[in-house]
This record gives sequence, structure tokens and C-alpha cells, in this order.
Amino acid sequence: MVELDNGAIKSASGTIQTKSIDTGVAQRDADLRSANFFDVQKYPTITFQSKRVEKKGDQILLIGDYTMHGVTKELSLPVTLSGPIKDPWGNSRIGLETKAKVNRKDYGMMYNKVLEAGGLMVGDEVEIDINAEAVKTGSPARRGRDFSTPQPQPCDPAASIALLPAADRSTS
Repeated sequence: MVELDNGAIKSASGTIQTKSIDTGVAQRDADLRSANFFDVQKYPTITFQSKRVEKKGDQILLIGDYTMHGVTKELSLPVTLSGPIKDPWGNSRIGLETKAKVNRKDYGMMYNKVLEAGGLMVGDEVEIDINAEAVKTGSPARRGRDFSTPQPQPCDPAASIALLPAADRSTS
């Protein structure tokens, strides 16, 4: 959900179903969904709820509570807002893009393994890439200022999380 005020972002929130994580490799996906990483049975969602919006020069920062693996921390997201535009069906849509990095260990995700050739299987840094699209909704009292994301699909490509070391990301 994204709320705008005169075209400027006022607030945003989002939820990712952890079971929807899809890297394109079934064995890796099963491991990521297991207790080794996201533990989807115990922690079915990753959430973000904005608390405030700040502007630093031309950059818009969305500051809010990010909860992953049962741990909530404040996270600052640099946001790029696109639109609104009219889609072919007459709906008003906006796009929101952000990237951030967090340390998975800060969220209690400690699993790792030493590889046969040396080095660790998983890096500590997690890159979060969010490319979201929202469609205008709302009651007449709200005057259509709210935008909500379309109904999530079982495998939502709008948000992705990479747990691979930077050198390995090109193969995922």
C-alpha cells in the first residue's frame, strides 16, 4: 500500500510471503525456505511499515520498521516513484523502486557452511531489490490517494532477495 499526498509519497507498507521465494533452482529454494534461512513455517512473512518520509536533496527516503525472521529493525529505503500513469484498462498506476542492504545475522539468520574449496557458502550481506506497482484505490472520502499492489501471486516477482555472494549473483 502506498499513500500519496499531492503526488508525493506519504507512507508505504508491504508484505512478502517468504514461501514465495523463487531463485529458479528448486533445491536452493527448498533450503532458503527451511529453518536454515527463512524458516517459512515459523516466519511466513517479511514486512515493511513506513514511519516517516525524509527528503535529502533530490533523494526521497522512506524510513520504517522492517521485520524479517521475527526481528524488527528500522530501515531507510531510498525510493524512486514513477507515475502515475493510466493503464490500458483506465486504472491509475504508480511504480516504486528501492534497493537496500541488510546483514542477515542482524535478523537471526546465522546458518552458514564452509565450502570444500574454502570460503563460506553464504555472505552476510543481503541485497533487497523491490520493484512494485500499485493501482489507485480508495473511498470517495480518501479521494483516491491510496494505491495498493495487485493481488500477490504465489511466486511474486515484484520483490526479490538475493542471499548469494556478489560474485555468484550473475548465475542466479
